Amino acid sequence: MAHSLVKWVRTLRGKLLLLFSALVSLAVVEMFFLGLSIQRQDQVNQAMHASMNLMRVEKELIMHLMRQNLCINSYLRSSESVDAATLKCARKSEDFEASLTELESSTDSYERMLKGLYALDPLWIHSDPNRLCREIRLAYNNLVESIQSNDRIKLLRGTGVDDKPIRPVSESIMKFENAVSDLTVRLTKESERDGQMVQYYLPIFMITVIAGGGLILIFVRKRLSYRLQEMENATRYVTRGDFSHRIQIRGRDELTDLAMAYNSMADRLSELDSLKREFISHISHELKNPLAAIKQVNDFLSDGLIGSMNEKQKDLIRISQKNSYKLGDMLNNLLDISKIEAGFMEYRMQEEDLVSVVRNCIHEITPLSEEKQVKIGTVFVQPKLIFSFDKLRMSQVINNLLNNAVKFTAPGGIVIVRVDRVDSAQRLIPERFHVTRSDMSLAKGYAIVSVEDTGVGVPEEELDNVFLKFYQVTNGFKEHGRGTGLGLAISKSIVDAHEGFIWAEPGNRQGTNFRFVLPLDSKVVTKTLHIIRPTTA
Repeated sequence: MAHSLVKWVRTLRGKLLLLFSALVSLAVVEMFFLGLSIQRQDQVNQAMHASMNLMRVEKELIMHLMRQNLCINSYLRSSESVDAATLKCARKSEDFEASLTELESSTDSYERMLKGLYALDPLWIHSDPNRLCREIRLAYNNLVESIQSNDRIKLLRGTGVDDKPIRPVSESIMKFENAVSDLTVRLTKESERDGQMVQYYLPIFMITVIAGGGLILIFVRKRLSYRLQEMENATRYVTRGDFSHRIQIRGRDELTDLAMAYNSMADRLSELDSLKREFISHISHELKNPLAAIKQVNDFLSDGLIGSMNEKQKDLIRISQKNSYKLGDMLNNLLDISKIEAGFMEYRMQEEDLVSVVRNCIHEITPLSEEKQVKIGTVFVQPKLIFSFDKLRMSQVINNLLNNAVKFTAPGGIVIVRVDRVDSAQRLIPERFHVTRSDMSLAKGYAIVSVEDTGVGVPEEELDNVFLKFYQVTNGFKEHGRGTGLGLAISKSIVDAHEGFIWAEPGNRQGTNFRFVLPLDSKVVTKTLHIIRPTTA
């Protein structure tokens, strides 16, 4: 049970709930004190209202007592009979009795309010208004008994003191009034203090709620956004065909489960990709021998070693030869990509003239361009560009670019091949590749080759994708047939191995312009650059 609880706490949901529970607990405590302050303030206000009512009744008592005092003094100074004086005083005492009864009832309610305040705050001064009210009742009863006592009145007749009969009652009332006044002052202070407490706790409560929400948002943004961004970056490796990247496992929450699922997917994709490479490599090797036999038979038939053929038969043999050579090129591409992925591609670096290599490639493609009625123009700014590179592999790159340019250019179109030397390649490479000065800055400069056609062109959003393995562009290319989709991927790997950079961009008129740069100093090791395609919303 404890282990399960600890495991749950370590999850992202558990951490969020714990943080939320702590903030809620703090808010509940603050709400309790806020409610207690409001309750105290409400009871204090009720007690103050009761105090005002008591003081009103107490003033009525004093007024009735003064009237009764006048009645008694009038009796003491007059020659009225005792019965007549007693009756007159009794009438005056009815009003006093009614007010005193009201005072006793109000005092009882007032006492309960004070006890409630005392229960909320034991430090609150506990008073006893009922006791003072009972003293008023006792003094008044003594006054009534004095009035009803004939002997007492006879004794008072000759005193000449006007207020002596009511003095005990008035003194009791004054004590009561002083006590209620003191309590009223205290209640006023308590009301002000409780109001200040409400004003104090309410902002703290609001700040706690806002701060708690802000902390949760910051936590979610920092924790979730970072890890989701990490997963998004990981998916980009997969889209580029790189299944070796793995997401670091952190914690035991739901995002960790997602990261583990991604890693499992990457492991499976890597395994399938490895099986695919092995299959392609195996099939390519197995098909080379039958294809070589087919080529040899076609050559025998074409040379007439087996016997003479008519023109129709010769045309069929030429078609068979053409397609067998095309199939041979496809198999060679499959073998090359297998070597590149396995890291077994060999490069023989030696001093060569790049301009001469380009001329030879153009010479080889000329029959195909003449057949398609596509002109090839050349611009060689430098008569020679001699530096270290693999002549065979670089010829493969240039042939791939020339073949694509001629293949996808309509009759009457033109292909422009340009070779030049630049001091820095940084300004030539589009900004979307984020190439810095340190990536492309060599003292000897760069050789740049561009092959621009006027064909159907590549959609701008697919320019970077054409260098991916098996990628087929959809804009008009179906009409001209499909290859294996490996030529440009192999070309990119070869250029990258030479520490160069290759890219595609829209042509000046129409079509596409493929360009690559090669460092003139192969001894300098530069960073291998990866294409990062912009994400779409």
